[in-house]
Amino acid sequence: MGKKLTTQETIEKWIFERLSQKQLFLANLPPCPYALDALLKNEIRILDSSSDRLFGLTEESLVNFYQMPFRMHVIAVKEWAGLPVESISQYVKMQREIFYKRDLWLLYDHPDSSEIVNGHSFNHGELLIFMVQKLSDLVLSSRHLKSKDYYQAWPQNYYEEVVLLREKYYEKYLQEHRSAEQSL
Repeated sequence: MGKKLTTQETIEKWIFERLSQKQLFLANLPPCPYALDALLKNEIRILDSSSDRLFGLTEESLVNFYQMPFRMHVIAVKEWAGLPVESISQYVKMQREIFYKRDLWLLYDHPDSSEIVNGHSFNHGELLIFMVQKLSDLVLSSRHLKSKDYYQAWPQNYYEEVVLLREKYYEKYLQEHRSAEQSL
């Protein structure tokens, strides 16, 4: 029987063993091509949360994102029972509506919500995870990946839910900032 891993170790293992392994159906790129580099450069802040502190820690990460030297904040919960995927999805939508205006995007990985591409799931599977990143970084990275045919095997509806939704919000963010600059 092995040593029980900390949340930090579990996230790191997931990045090393699953998210950083090249896949032929992803144009021979890893599921998350930027995660390993960010981890090795200490650009990911990993927070271990309880279910009752999850929303508070997430909102704190969103509000204080630009005051910290990290490209991504990861908030993970081991005991997530009682937090159904529908509630998490609604919460994420609500936060996105607020924080896209600050060029921030909230992603989630819920054990009960599989993200299957070409028969492969890259979900963590055990932890409920929130990830906070700059919306512009995500969109620019997605555009780069699209130019490499990375999304070729993605189901169209999943591509729309993930990539095109971010694009839509990023365009909205840019339009609002252009309007604000013009009114000055």
